[in-house]
Amino acid sequence: MTAKMTPVIDVTDAILVSSTVPETDHPVWAVGTTYALAANVIKGHKIWESVQAGNLGNDPETDDGTWWTEGLATNRWKVFDGYLQDQTSQATSAEWVLTPGQYFDTVAFLNINAAAVQIVIDDPAEGEVYNETYDLVDNSAVFDGWSYFFAPIIQRSNFCVSDLPPYQSATMTITFTGTTVFVGQIAMGLAEVLGFTSNQMPIGIEDYTRLNEDTFGRTSPVVRGYARTATPMVVVDRARVRYLERVVADQRGIPTIWSFDTPDGASDLVYLGFFRRFSMVYQYANKATFDLEIRSLV
Repeated sequence: MTAKMTPVIDVTDAILVSSTVPETDHPVWAVGTTYALAANVIKGHKIWESVQAGNLGNDPETDDGTWWTEGLATNRWKVFDGYLQDQTSQATSAEWVLTPGQYFDTVAFLNINAAAVQIVIDDPAEGEVYNETYDLVDNSAVFDGWSYFFAPIIQRSNFCVSDLPPYQSATMTITFTGTTVFVGQIAMGLAEVLGFTSNQMPIGIEDYTRLNEDTFGRTSPVVRGYARTATPMVVVDRARVRYLERVVADQRGIPTIWSFDTPDGASDLVYLGFFRRFSMVYQYANKATFDLEIRSLV
């Protein structure tokens, strides 16, 4: 099973060409407008709330907290804000058109709920070089005749495509469809093959739910988000140990796509997050072992 690490391309105004998700959550901040207490505005694709009345001429992005408090990203930009639990939502469909301006061959979608996603790549010289629509129905709950007929239909919550044709000047159009579309994060980049995973890979979650108990022992849960975790052991070519040590270390503290092939498909397991630690066992044989601890964004 191939293990890949994909540094994420930071999406800016220059990269996001357009989207069918409107950025009309609130009015755009205007320097000449006086804002009341609790008024909301948009600045820098984020939502800001006024913490005082008579708020005039105070730029939210340069304010020290005296006049404004920073909130979530706008509905259009939530898919690029680095928070999986904050989902862009829109009825029927949602589309983003991106021009990364550099090579990319991988795109990952995290914390999604949609019926299908279409990926179209157009190159200025070659024209349309990729056009695939992926059904996001998750059949992993079906294991016998009973579950085939009676198990609820669910969608995949995480999905990754890692075989896109790499064109430096290409435009990628991503379109989700469904009754109501929810998308937590979209991330893309050029993958780096680390090696091959061993036959088993521990996976799990870190739950941030808090359990409060009163004096009688009654429990009241405060449900919060969770991080997905994976601790794969990757077998790598011994000759690449020094190189991999450097390129993985360069990703410390930076959200990264980690994807792993399984018998059920290419990049079947995908994480957007950080490595907590890694260690290598350097051997004089042709292969070395590389242990990773991965924690997803929340």
